[in-house]
Amino acid sequence: MTKWKKQKNPGWAKKDRAGGWLNDANDPGPDWAPFFTRSQYLLFEKHVLADLDARGFQARVDNGVVLATKRDTDDAESRFGLDNLARSCHELAVEQWPARIADHFSRMENGFAAPTGEFEEVRASLRARVYPTDMFATLPATARFVRREFAPGLCTVLVRDLPDTVQTVSGEVADGWPLSHDELLDLGSANVLAHESVSCSALPNDDETLPKLTLISGESFFVASHALHLARYVTGSRGAIVAIPHRHLVLLHDIVDMSVVTAVNDLLGIAQTQFRSKPGAITDQLYWWRDGQFVHLPVSVADDGTLRFIPPQAFVDLLDELSKS
Repeated sequence: MTKWKKQKNPGWAKKDRAGGWLNDANDPGPDWAPFFTRSQYLLFEKHVLADLDARGFQARVDNGVVLATKRDTDDAESRFGLDNLARSCHELAVEQWPARIADHFSRMENGFAAPTGEFEEVRASLRARVYPTDMFATLPATARFVRREFAPGLCTVLVRDLPDTVQTVSGEVADGWPLSHDELLDLGSANVLAHESVSCSALPNDDETLPKLTLISGESFFVASHALHLARYVTGSRGAIVAIPHRHLVLLHDIVDMSVVTAVNDLLGIAQTQFRSKPGAITDQLYWWRDGQFVHLPVSVADDGTLRFIPPQAFVDLLDELSKS
């Protein structure tokens, strides 16, 4: 059952492209899709279920997850999240939602139907894609994937980059290939560097006294995977503050002096906004990357909307070191 939350209007509500008011206290969206009003969400769910019905599925939505069974078959119930689709629709006019939803499920069906092939036939299409680890909590316990945690709460998953969709490689398929799961993920990560172009630029800022923030961005679904290769972007010996809010963006700040404190504040706000508003959401948390390791810099949101940042002792020690240099 979809859970709804009550929330106060924070004062920055504005009319969205779907024609409703964001954060309308009188018409709140569900917990998992707070960018919708209730009426927008109900319309979105109606279009989703209508599209699946036309494809021969009996489906229902449970807290952001579709549970669907193909009619007149013995197929097991399928489960898949609606978060990315909902965020995509929210950026469009309501009239465009049915077409966007239809395209989404057509691509998904094409991905399921695409043959995996022999290893040498598919190795160039393999990619390592970044996902939040908790995403797998909604999947059946029997589902097996080729995945590896690289930071607290984050993992890479082996997928294939197909012309119209991204196909997850099952553990059963990967078991039949000549490389170990770790080697396959390393290959997928190398393929991201070889085939997925990104733009690396400084966040525009007219005030030269403010800390420099670097944006790694692009249209590829694998931009976030460049977080696995930060040694290519970070120059300082003290590492960098990193945010990976969604699949199309990595932000970082090279740590050189106490300007890192201001950078953390800036990245907190950007990461929260990007994470909550864009498709392909990954995490609203910050990390300290140093020598190939990610240290979690915990961020939480208080009841009054205030962001709370409680760094671990190792990061506090770094700040002490910087303050004395």
